[in-house]
Amino acid sequence: MKRFSDLIWIVILCAAGCLLVAYLIDDIVELAGPSLATLSAVVTIFTSIIVFAAGIALYQKFSGSQTLVDKQTEKTIELLTFLNTLNFSVEVISTDLKMSVFNLHIVGYKKRRVSFIKSSVDVRTFKNVFNYRMFSMAQKLGDFARDPYLPRAIATTISKHIEYSSASALVPPKDELFVVNVQGQFAAIPPEVIHEDGSVSEDFASLYEHVDGEDFSLEELMYKLEVIYNTSFGWLSRNNPTISSTLNIQSIESFDRKKDIL
Repeated sequence: MKRFSDLIWIVILCAAGCLLVAYLIDDIVELAGPSLATLSAVVTIFTSIIVFAAGIALYQKFSGSQTLVDKQTEKTIELLTFLNTLNFSVEVISTDLKMSVFNLHIVGYKKRRVSFIKSSVDVRTFKNVFNYRMFSMAQKLGDFARDPYLPRAIATTISKHIEYSSASALVPPKDELFVVNVQGQFAAIPPEVIHEDGSVSEDFASLYEHVDGEDFSLEELMYKLEVIYNTSFGWLSRNNPTISSTLNIQSIESFDRKKDIL
């Protein structure tokens, strides 16, 4: 508000100065008042001042907005880069099937889901479990959601879909398991276990089957990550289409929750 009040005073002072100059000029040539030509010149100068001042105000306004968009764009690209580098490996453990290992990414995951069906057995129906690295991934996404420069729509999507408040460890039987592991640009910190003798050690081996009281599901996780990915990609495409079209970041086919999730 102060900026615009200052602008108004500048316009008034400049206009008054122009009128004073016009009267002085006409007084030199001994005219009773300002001539039509002089008034026309004053109006032209006055209009030019207004246009110039408005241009400065608009430049300051949109320059500040563009700076914010640039910072938001940088943070969104950082998030998309993080999501693109996530590598999920799935190990299938079963006494009736040979052990299988799958490598998956968010981009292209939907097309590769058919590989989970072996000899008419869909291994996704086995108990889905995960190790400690999943907590680290979720924590990293939480850090993104709390960053002030991440667009609010993306931050809200992350907070809504990825939040691990509690988890429970796997209990026997430990057969027909669908074990999910994730690698990426985050520091994986294993939880600490307190033993009966009071000693503390890092737990690298435990597997977890429930998150916040619900069964863990790779399909559900990938759906949530794709929602975050598409929200981020969509924001980038709308707010900085030039950059989004030149980056090595591709859109992905969205899940249909009713049809695609097992």
